[in-house]
Amino acid sequence: MDIASLLGLILCFGMVIFGIINNAGVGGVKYFFDAASAIITFGGAFAAILASTTMADFVGGLKSFSLAIKTTSFDVTAIIRKIIDLSNVARKEGLLSLEEAAGDLEDEFLKKGILLVVDGTDPELVRAIMETELVSMNDRHKSNISFWEDVATMGPAWGMIGTLIGLVLMIQNMDDWLLRYAGLAKKHYRKADENYPGTGAAGGLGFAFLTFTNAVLESGIKIILTETQLEKHIQQADIVITGEGRLDGQTAMGKAPVGVAELAKKYSIPVIAFAGSVTEDAKNCNQRGIDAFFSILREITTLEEAMQPENAKNNLRDTAEQVFRLIYMRKA
Repeated sequence: MDIASLLGLILCFGMVIFGIINNAGVGGVKYFFDAASAIITFGGAFAAILASTTMADFVGGLKSFSLAIKTTSFDVTAIIRKIIDLSNVARKEGLLSLEEAAGDLEDEFLKKGILLVVDGTDPELVRAIMETELVSMNDRHKSNISFWEDVATMGPAWGMIGTLIGLVLMIQNMDDWLLRYAGLAKKHYRKADENYPGTGAAGGLGFAFLTFTNAVLESGIKIILTETQLEKHIQQADIVITGEGRLDGQTAMGKAPVGVAELAKKYSIPVIAFAGSVTEDAKNCNQRGIDAFFSILREITTLEEAMQPENAKNNLRDTAEQVFRLIYMRKA
């Protein structure tokens, strides 16, 4: 047995367990071992390999694990001495006498060669057969190596799938956790209010600022409109144009385009919005002051191509031209 390989495996697992215990205590070990995760990672990896190979190669690959901890020793001097002894026997007693001597050989490769000689096989043919045997043996070893290389490739991939499944399940319950967290915060901080506008911003960072600091939450678009004095500039406008990279249901919940539209509606000014992409629930924006919205994409394209400044400029220009041609035609 190869003690080094076995010791290396034990140390690998041992150091991982030590790290867990050192940080989480003995009781924390259970949180790092999950049957479902192990089944997805190891079961998925081996099942994927099984699907890509034959049953014989798969079983052979599993059996080859023992080779990693098995020590195969070759005493080259003893083998040479044995070959010399066999040649002396053949010289004194003839080739047929080697058949009995070959029965005591433990090396199957050498035994096969000796028996070929006893059968009177041509020396060149014996050489060719033995070389073929070596090639075949090498191919078997390569197949076994390839099996474990595939395990090394599939394992991390299926591990990520298991992680993704775990994250999906975690996110499903995240809203409940956040509500419980907000409830606990209310017991100790009077300003805690998960329903206050803006507390959901930046993944709940707004709630943290409101609860644990003296911060005052203000709408981002409100600050922008005030600082830019936009209201003063649009009072005499005929049409207000706004836009966003993606117009969707969240836009209608108070993002910049809707903030601009609501300001324009104070003066009964029509509002047109242009966007890179438009989702089905973007129609909610019509209820928030945007009279009409248009996607500027002219053809099927990748996000990278659509984001290129020259492409974006041309798409916006061409779409705006057609929209205002329609408006001009209506007035005419």
